[in-house]
Amino acid sequence: MANPSEALQAQVFTIKETPGAGRGVFATQNLTAGGAILVADDLNAHILLREYRGEVCWECFAYDRGRKLPVRDALRGITFCSTECENCWKQQHDEVCLEAWEVVESILKGGANNKEPIFKASKPTAEEVDNRWKAAEQKAAAILKFRLTTLCKKSPGKATSDSGSQEFKEALNQPRSADALNFQLRALLARYNHPDRWAAILELAEEPRPYWDQSELERDIRAYLHLVCLLPEPLLPLATPETLRTIKSREVHNSFGIRSLEDEGSEFFGFGVWPSASYFNHNCRPNVTKNRVGKTWVFTATADVSAGDELTISYLGGDETKLDRPDRQERLKKVWGFDCALIAAWALQLCGNGLSAASPAYGFNILNGTTHGWTFTFSALTTFYLATALAKSAFAATLLRISGGRTKTLLWFIVLLVWACSITLAVVTWLDICEQRIDYTLSSRCLPLGSLIWFHLGYCIFTVCTDTVLAYLPWRIINNIYIPKKEKYGVALSLSLVGLSAILCLVRAVIGGYTQELASRENKVDWTYGAVTIYCIQQAEVAVFIIAQTIPVLRVLLNREPKSSEDDPGGSIAGLPLDSGADKGKSLAVETGREASIELVQLPSGKIVAADSEEGKEFKASAEEENSGQTRVVDSPTTPEQIVGGVENDDEVHRLWADMGLSRRAWSQSP
Repeated sequence: MANPSEALQAQVFTIKETPGAGRGVFATQNLTAGGAILVADDLNAHILLREYRGEVCWECFAYDRGRKLPVRDALRGITFCSTECENCWKQQHDEVCLEAWEVVESILKGGANNKEPIFKASKPTAEEVDNRWKAAEQKAAAILKFRLTTLCKKSPGKATSDSGSQEFKEALNQPRSADALNFQLRALLARYNHPDRWAAILELAEEPRPYWDQSELERDIRAYLHLVCLLPEPLLPLATPETLRTIKSREVHNSFGIRSLEDEGSEFFGFGVWPSASYFNHNCRPNVTKNRVGKTWVFTATADVSAGDELTISYLGGDETKLDRPDRQERLKKVWGFDCALIAAWALQLCGNGLSAASPAYGFNILNGTTHGWTFTFSALTTFYLATALAKSAFAATLLRISGGRTKTLLWFIVLLVWACSITLAVVTWLDICEQRIDYTLSSRCLPLGSLIWFHLGYCIFTVCTDTVLAYLPWRIINNIYIPKKEKYGVALSLSLVGLSAILCLVRAVIGGYTQELASRENKVDWTYGAVTIYCIQQAEVAVFIIAQTIPVLRVLLNREPKSSEDDPGGSIAGLPLDSGADKGKSLAVETGREASIELVQLPSGKIVAADSEEGKEFKASAEEENSGQTRVVDSPTTPEQIVGGVENDDEVHRLWADMGLSRRAWSQSP
C-alpha cells in the first residue's frame, strides 16, 4: 500500500484483525501524546458536490465561507484558490484528463433533456445490483463498438441504423447527475494516474449493497453510460463496471467527509477515500485524533499509548467534545422525539394507574352494580389503550428514521392498525355488557359478552403479531449497517426487548380468560383482584416499549468519561464537556483534535512528511541554508474538521446512529 508516511507507518503501527470489528490499527511501540502516527495523502476517489463549484479549491480543498475563488477554468468547471494550486493540479493531470473534464462539463452545462424517473424507494438487493450492471454493460459494449468503428473513422452516416448508434443516442438523452458523473470520473482518473494504488482499494471493506435506493443505483448506471459515450479513447479501458462498482462498494464504509475548516465544519462539500486511513476503529474515548490539512489527513496520538494497544478515533465528528449538555440533549430530542410521544405515553400510563388504583375504593366489583367504580375502571382502561398506542407509535417512529422501502411501509401499516384497534377498544370499553348491568351510569347500548371476549381475543392475537414484528425489525435494520458485531447485537437486543410485550399480552389473556371462567362456574366470583393483575400487566406492556426506546438514549448519557479535576474541570457525559461555572474557560489538558499544531513540509518529490521527522528536519535545514523558498509549510488548523468517517451531521440517518454512540465504519452521503 503506497502512502506518504510509509516509513513512519512501519515504525509505529500495524494492521491486524480484531474480533467483531474487522481490521484495526495497533501500536508497535510506545507512543507519546502529540506524536504523529500517520500522514495519509493517498486520495483515490473523491467528490466535491456540484453546488459548491466555484467555492472549493480542487487541489487543496480550501473554502472561503462561500466566496467564489479567484482562479477558474470555466471550460472544465475547475476552480482553484491560487495559481500555485492550479499549476500543482495540472501537473498531475495530462491532456487526456483535461479533455475528459472538458467533455463532462460540456454535457453538464447542456442540462438534462428530461426529468429523472421515479423508482421504488427500497434498498436494491445484491442480485438486483448485479442484474442492472450486467444490462448496462451490454449497452456499453454496443456504444463502444459504435464509437470505435464509426465515430473514430469519421463516418457516422453509415451507422445511423446500428444498434450501437441507438444506444449512444438514448444514453446521452438520459437525465444527468453532476455529482454521480464527477465521482465516477474522479475514480477513473485516480486509477489512470495512480494504478499502483488500486490494490489498496481492493483491500478495503466491501459493501455488497452500496445503494440506499433504486434511484441512486439508476443514477450511477446512467453516469456510467454517459462516460462511455464521452470519455477520450485512452480512458475507455478503465470505464468498466468493475472499476466503478469496486469504488462504490468500498466508498460506503471507508470514506472520509470533506468539510470546511474555518467555521467548525459547518459546510459539508464532499467526501473521499484514503485507503491508508481507513483501518482506524471507533472508540468513545479515542486515543488518536485526525485533522485534514489540504487533501491530506494527519493522525496524531492524543494520549500516551503502549505497544500493542489499539489506536482508535471517534466517528462522531468531534461533537462529543464540542457540544455541552443542553445541546446534546436538544440533539437527542430532535432525533428521538423524546419530549413528545414517549412523554405523553408515560403520562397517560400514570394517569391510568391512578384511576385503576382508586376504583376499588369506589365500589369496583362484579357482584353489585355501582355508579362510580366501573366508571373509574373504564377511564383507566381508556388511558391504557391510548398509552399503548402512543408507546408503539413512538417506537415505530424511531425505526422509521433508519429504515426505508418495504420496512417503512410495514411500520406505517402497523402504526395505523395499532391506533385503529386501540380507539375501537376504548369505545367498546364504554358499552355495557348485555347480560348484566354492571354500572348504572352507562348508556343503554350493550355488547354481548361472547362478542366482547372474541374481540379481546382478536386484539391479543394482533398484539402478539405486531410486537413480534417490532422486535424483529431492529435486527433486520441494524444488520444492514456496518458496525462491530458486539455493538450491533447490543443495540438490536435492547430495541427488541419490545418482544416481551407479546409475552405479557399472552399472560394477560390467560389470566382474563381464567378469571372469567371462574366467574361463570361459581356464578359469584369477585374478579376484582384478577382485574387488578390484568391492569398491572397492561401497564408493564406500555413500560416495555418506553424502556426499549429509552435504552439507546441512556446508553449515550451514561457513557461517562472518567472525571479528573486536572484534565476535565467540568466533567463529561458521553465525551461532552459540562458547564462548570468558573471553569468554563479552562481547556482540556488533552483536547481531541486541538492539542497539537502539526507542522508538515512537502519535499521536492511531492512527499508530505512531518517537519520533526528525520526527512523533514533534513529538508528544512537544507532549505534554510540555500534560502531557496521551495519549502511549503502548512500548519494544521486550530479548529479541526468536524466530520470523521464521512458522517454528515445534516443527514438524519447518520446523525441518528452518531447520537446512539454506535461504532461504524465511515459513513458518507452518496453522490
